[in-house]
Amino acid sequence: YRESERLNLESLKLLDQIPPGADELWINNTKIKILNDLGKNHANKKDFKEALKIYDKALKTATRQSDIQAILNNKAYIFEKQNLWQKALDIYRTLYHNSIKQNDSSKTARYLDNLSFLKSQMSLPDAEEGLLQALQIHVKENHKMGTATSYMHLLKHYQKNDDTLKMTLYS
Repeated sequence: YRESERLNLESLKLLDQIPPGADELWINNTKIKILNDLGKNHANKKDFKEALKIYDKALKTATRQSDIQAILNNKAYIFEKQNLWQKALDIYRTLYHNSIKQNDSSKTARYLDNLSFLKSQMSLPDAEEGLLQALQIHVKENHKMGTATSYMHLLKHYQKNDDTLKMTLYS
């Protein structure tokens, strides 16, 4: 992670040296990608405080809805890892509802899966329904990575609830 962090920080400095009038959109999008990578590096090192600071900086820079959603999803994941479940739940819920309005099945399935898996950890009653619905969307739309994640979340949900019969169905 150190080398990645060093290169990302160096890249940010180089971007700041580009003279005005250059391709502002490209510069902005590149900064967001770099900040997102830096945030992930800190999250992987369990330096959640720094990761959240970096994500907040990225949110101030982001203008595209897809970038904002990705950054918010990463923030929610960090809150989830810190057991700040209500904060994570609020973000996942907002992302899910926004993805429905945007008619984006891939993001709807992803955010519903994240939301429902968190609900499972919180022992909320509608977790299983959401996990199954997310899986159904992933399968229907042939989202291979999303399908794999949905199966993993369902397995963990049934494992948590000691439902060995359903565990075998999704393992």
